[in-house]
Amino acid sequence: MKQMMNPYATGDKIPTPKGCKKDAVLYQKACIVTPPPSFLQDDPSNLKEVMASKNFPKNITDDLLDKIDNTWMPNVTLIDTGHLKQFSMTSGSKAMAEIDLSTNIIDQWSGYLWSKPANPTCLYDYAVNYFTQVAAALHHLKGRIRVEPILGEMDEIFEKIHLDFYPDRLNKPVLGQEESGMQVSTTEDYPKIFDRVHLSNVPDYTGGTLGAFLFAAPITPVTKDFKAQFSFTCLRNPPAFKDVDEFNSEYCLLPEMSMIAKIFLCVRRPCISESMPLPAFMQMQGLIGMGYFEWSKQAEIVPFPSLLDRPTITSWIHGLLLKTAIPKERQVPAMTLINSPFNLTVLFRVIMHLQKVGYPSHWLSEILGTIIGGTIDTKAFPQKSVPFSVKDSKQLFDKSRPLKRFSIKPFNAELTTLTSIWLPALGFSILHGNDVLPDHSSIRKYSVTFSHVNWDMGFESSFILVFIDMDIATPTGPRPIIPLRLLLLNKEDQLKNALQRPRDVREKGLHIVTTWQFETETKTGRFWMREDIMKQVLDRRNGWHACIWRVDRWDIVGQPVKAAAGGVKDLGISWAD
Repeated sequence: MKQMMNPYATGDKIPTPKGCKKDAVLYQKACIVTPPPSFLQDDPSNLKEVMASKNFPKNITDDLLDKIDNTWMPNVTLIDTGHLKQFSMTSGSKAMAEIDLSTNIIDQWSGYLWSKPANPTCLYDYAVNYFTQVAAALHHLKGRIRVEPILGEMDEIFEKIHLDFYPDRLNKPVLGQEESGMQVSTTEDYPKIFDRVHLSNVPDYTGGTLGAFLFAAPITPVTKDFKAQFSFTCLRNPPAFKDVDEFNSEYCLLPEMSMIAKIFLCVRRPCISESMPLPAFMQMQGLIGMGYFEWSKQAEIVPFPSLLDRPTITSWIHGLLLKTAIPKERQVPAMTLINSPFNLTVLFRVIMHLQKVGYPSHWLSEILGTIIGGTIDTKAFPQKSVPFSVKDSKQLFDKSRPLKRFSIKPFNAELTTLTSIWLPALGFSILHGNDVLPDHSSIRKYSVTFSHVNWDMGFESSFILVFIDMDIATPTGPRPIIPLRLLLLNKEDQLKNALQRPRDVREKGLHIVTTWQFETETKTGRFWMREDIMKQVLDRRNGWHACIWRVDRWDIVGQPVKAAAGGVKDLGISWAD
């Protein structure tokens, strides 16, 4: 409190607002501003006399600062120190992780007001209307406001609330009263459905509209008049998208609003800005000025006649699989970077959603059964451009496109593991392919520890674990460079100058893990995997190595470790435990 706090400003210094010169000095010296007159009447630190004195600010002594510390309590601001520590370790810039406590609140408050007070004498005069309106609103709402602070990942929390699996809620006390007579909160006091879900621009980092449809829509009620809605905006990269359709195409692979309605049962209310003329310079900036996207859920079930047909749903699921597994390379860092944050569990969340809203289980069973076979015959294709263009999205559903065989064998170990784990939640069984699924008792948890990891731009969600058999992946050149994305794209014809047996590498010597946890401090990753695959990886007679790749730049970010030499360990836990 006693430490002098320097103003923070970018560019030219903002002049002190009218009537706030003494407040600005007081804030510099004591880290407080003049309280409202009603507070000053009973203020034991006598700030009113201190401010009026001719000796101000020389009369701000250590004794006065001690009295201020003992009289006034600052607003408590919770800081996630663990997040900041990890950020400083992975971003490469400690400056980005520092907490800025020096912002000049006087310039901030007065600078953003459209309507200035007539005769201000302190900062409070600029803010009084805000506090008055908040007080009036609180008085009107009386005791109806409930606040539930939650620290966690947004989509994860939404999903747990929807499934009634949020641990803090499961441990609420039973209905009753404390000895004081105050009613105790109960589970019933914590809703699972919300009329408004405000996402800000968090979807920029959590999968855009697809993430919002999968996690926010389920906790909003059905409505026909937009009285209930979930809303978000594009703030991370608005110039990257031509329009809303391209935004939806990138994240959902759905080129038309009608298709979104038939899968996610949601419709969007046009933004006010869409009906307003924009300045010429903004018309060239994509979604800049678009405002918030407001979505409303229209139904819980898609009527059978309105379902998209089976080939369309098949192509769409295949498209999501390929886009998630093999994202298009991106420039990193970039001012308009479009994240590709999903791992392969998104496939199961989408399938579970489709089954819930009315798509036939035998359709979904056949699609998933084919996928876990390791090869798909599909009209879909990996992402060609960033963002995923509307034109390409439409091609996914072009009935005239021929089927093409595509190997997804490098993802087969994880896909079969995840299918076995998720099958009880899907609501149907696999008609064909059960023989390739591991039992829960043979799915085990493993760890892999690296000696060195290059965390340049490490805070993006774009990392995969790669297990590769270097006995098979013999490079043709002097440097062991593995063109991983070309391997995954089935581009053997472009790999002759890089690998001696590219097809064998893809089919026999490569396992990709997209679903894993990483502890930055110990450089240790943990993941679940079928035991038979990992026994091969851990066999000392083989040349399996583990490494971390990032799938935006598609390059290796850590020193590979030999799996059988202690780098990879069985943690002794099975999924059945």
